[in-house]
Amino acid sequence: MALLAPRDVAALAARHDVKRLIKALNTGPTRGDAAVALGRLGATEAVAPLIAALRDPDVYVRQAAAWSLGLLADASAVPPLIDVLAHDDAVREWAMTALQAFGAAAVEQLLLALRAGDPMVRRASAEAIGRFGDGQAVEPLIAALRSGSDFGNRDLKCAAADALGRLGDARAIAPLVTVLTTGDDHEVRAACQEALCRIGEPAVEALVAAVRSGQGLAGYTATETLGRIGDARAVEPLLQLLHDGTQYLESVAVALGRIGDPRAISPLVDALRNLPWLADDTRSAVATALGGFGRPGAVALLEALHGNGAHRRREFADRDVATALGAVGSAASTP
Repeated sequence: MALLAPRDVAALAARHDVKRLIKALNTGPTRGDAAVALGRLGATEAVAPLIAALRDPDVYVRQAAAWSLGLLADASAVPPLIDVLAHDDAVREWAMTALQAFGAAAVEQLLLALRAGDPMVRRASAEAIGRFGDGQAVEPLIAALRSGSDFGNRDLKCAAADALGRLGDARAIAPLVTVLTTGDDHEVRAACQEALCRIGEPAVEALVAAVRSGQGLAGYTATETLGRIGDARAVEPLLQLLHDGTQYLESVAVALGRIGDPRAISPLVDALRNLPWLADDTRSAVATALGGFGRPGAVALLEALHGNGAHRRREFADRDVATALGAVGSAASTP
């Protein structure tokens, strides 16, 4: 067969000459154009050649083949597209879009792929489920989140956490909080935090419980996550932590500053006034949080540290007020 120009491919498509278009897909410089034409024609007999074209050395041909397989929506294309999703970064988004066109048939295969031996396939499947999965995917994703050690399954667990956050199902909250507060890998914990922040308000109750019962890293990460979600229901348990000691003072201050509830102003001021031995980073975090409340926070701090009963270390007082005022200015200049 002579080499075809793009106009020749267009002519074949206009005549619905699928047989010759398949030949053009297999050889010559217009392989990508032929792949696109076959998809547009709905040529189901081209599914097998298009699957083979997913391994073509030319990236445009591979992208065109993935796109057309999405149009044809033949179930036999799902496993090869999942493999492309996992191993071909240049065609990844094309494969993702194609799989989405398959709907439930793709989700079923992706759920099976969560148990594949290839870790890259497991990770890519979890990511795809997060993009267009549904409720049936939640339990398998939770199982993936819980599988093995964090270090040995980091990519899969991060992808599973992200998918659970995108799906937003309440069943995922408890497992996400558990891994957030007990996991042994920073990246996995960070992925769980992002997922819980995406879920938002429904996760607050479980996080408050984790703050109340947690110690060390568990309490810190739960506190930080509450601050990022910004729900006012977290204020009282966070304030209780201030009364329980200084273990979480820095993270509690940041969280309360983010939530912005004025009930936090007086307890935060008291922490600076009554605890002059605090580390510099902790003092700065508390003062910055007070500045985030604007004028009321800065004024309360100024009165407490320079009024009657002002604390004994004047240099600390001046620095705390300056930090708070700086935060007020920063907040005011933020669009």
